[in-house]
Amino acid sequence: MQKIFSIYTGVNLLFSIFFIALAGFLLWLSHLFLKKYDINERFHLLMVVTISFPLELLFTAYSGMGYGHYFMSWLPILAILATYFLNSLIESLEFTFWPPGHDGWKTSKQLIVLSFIISLFFVPFSYTIAQDVFSISKVNQNDEVISLIENHTNTTNYVLLWGAETKYNFLTGRKSPTKYTYQYPLLTRNYDTTNKIQEFINEIQENKPKLIIDTSATNSRIPPLDYSKRNQWKNINDNSYDVEFEKFFRYFDENYKLIGMTKESKWDVYVIKTVNSSI
Repeated sequence: MQKIFSIYTGVNLLFSIFFIALAGFLLWLSHLFLKKYDINERFHLLMVVTISFPLELLFTAYSGMGYGHYFMSWLPILAILATYFLNSLIESLEFTFWPPGHDGWKTSKQLIVLSFIISLFFVPFSYTIAQDVFSISKVNQNDEVISLIENHTNTTNYVLLWGAETKYNFLTGRKSPTKYTYQYPLLTRNYDTTNKIQEFINEIQENKPKLIIDTSATNSRIPPLDYSKRNQWKNINDNSYDVEFEKFFRYFDENYKLIGMTKESKWDVYVIKTVNSSI
């Protein structure tokens, strides 16, 4: 079910161009079935796309994760199929700007109507993009996490965002204490290794982040740093992590203390015990 949802996420993000491309894909299949094609460069390109399109959907769905950047690989194929559909539509209606013996004004009106119809497909897509841009532009306005980090650290301090919120390292100019700025690689079963996790622990011990912000409250993939919450997390959907992580949790318990929680996201905020601080 999660794999299907990841496909739905991609379709929703690329709504307009996806359905125009899907129309192009179905049109090309009908042309193949009816043998209405010429063997040329376009034919070879479309045959590659015919194979690639379902494979791209399959490979994207396999991860089961609906991250926006995962669907960037769809764009070249969608562009080709959408172009094929629109080009076929224009050719089938025999639209040219000034055909011999044709009423130029009539043709212009037809082109205007066609352009308007096509533009309607892109309204939802443009609205989605506008929403994303607007939310990005507001990310650093009245953001309590940014204020918290800036008020409790300086640019020489390390800050660990436990989870996948690396953007706050960038927005505040605070370095991550480890190259694993988001910990998904270490928490992915059959991918993580003892060496990778030990490397993560060594970097944390060496760089001693002043703040550790636990973002697991809004990310179910991340085990909470709090012991009792982590046990509850384990019992939901049979969650687990490599036993090597227990070394990190022991180090964390010994060296960090809870100083508060963010109001909106309910993220626990921890400070290294050598520092007296509170939110």
